[in-house]
This record gives sequence, C-alpha cells and structure tokens, in this order.
Amino acid sequence: MSIINKTLFIILSLFMILSCNKEKDNSFEKDKYEIISLLIQKLPPGPPPPPPYGVHKKDTLAFNKYVDSIYKLDVNIAILAHCAPINKFPKSVKENISNDFILLLEKLESTNSNCEKINLDLLKIPNNRKLKLVNKPFKNLFSKLDVSYYVAFSDVAINEVKDIAVVYMSEDTSSLSGSIDVYFLKKIDEKWKVFKRKTLSIS
Repeated sequence: MSIINKTLFIILSLFMILSCNKEKDNSFEKDKYEIISLLIQKLPPGPPPPPPYGVHKKDTLAFNKYVDSIYKLDVNIAILAHCAPINKFPKSVKENISNDFILLLEKLESTNSNCEKINLDLLKIPNNRKLKLVNKPFKNLFSKLDVSYYVAFSDVAINEVKDIAVVYMSEDTSSLSGSIDVYFLKKIDEKWKVFKRKTLSIS
C-alpha cells in the first residue's frame, strides 16, 4: 500500500470514528432532553382547582378527566441553566435497586456539575408549560419572578445501551417548600418512564 493510500485510509478511518462519536453524543443528548421533558411535564399546576361536585377518586373516569384538565392549566417554571451540584448520595438511595442503577448513581457523583447549559429549544413540552432559564439559585426567586416552580437538574446518567437512566431533580414551589428527588427511569417501548423515585429531602 502506497503512502498516499495509507494516508487516505487513516484520514477516512478518523472521519468515521469522529462521525460515530458525534452520532452517539447526539443520541445521548436526545435521550437526556426526553427525560428532562418528561419530568417537567409531570409538574402539576398548583394549587389545583377543587374537583367538580360529585367527582371523587372512586369515579375513575370522571376523576381522571378532572386530573387531565389540571395538567392543561398554564404554569410558569424557572429552570436552573446549569447542573445542580450533587453531594455524595446517602446509602439509603442505593438500597433495593439494581447494580446497573448504582453504577449510574456513581457516575453522577463523579461527574458533578460537568454538563452543558440546558437548551430550552431541545425540550419537548406542552405549550402551557412556560419556561424561564435562570442562572441563580432559587433564593428570593419567587418574589422576583412570576413562577410556580423552580427546578434544577443534575446531568442525566444513561447506560451504554440507553435503556436505563438516573437523574437528580430539585423542585421548589416557594422559598420554604420543596423537595429533592432521585429519579430512576427505564425505556419501555422506545419511551422513557419513571421506574422509581427516591426522595432525599422535603421542606
């Protein structure tokens, strides 16, 4: 093989490797934003209006219709633009979950705050979710912005085959009320679903 052919072969090989890596990164980014979008969609507007007279949980169809109507209400949400800082997860978070999920938790701990700024354009959410990107922690945020929620996410840890994921989410509804949770997700029929949630703190 001539020097020119060898050089062309090396360049072509490097191009293919870089293309594969770029496709892989884009694929992981797509999954990351699908997961964040899912969790944002699960935030109910609040406080919800009372159910119509005679509608209660035992009347499944009517109650489900009422719950669906709540999620159609407008809600303003502030999102921290960068990754939320993560301390080492307590041992209780790693109890009763598979080793695959534990490895993802450890990955989050080791890549603390090492992710890109959230791109709102990549989130797929209903129009009634009005998002505002903020660069500061939530202290005094509710008095300055017209928002119902302040949320912050860690980076999303996804396994290589992209069928399980873990993400840390902080959710506040006022300066004195909120929670911090770790979400364990599974991809079922090509869609991400929450498999388990573990609460780290409630205020």
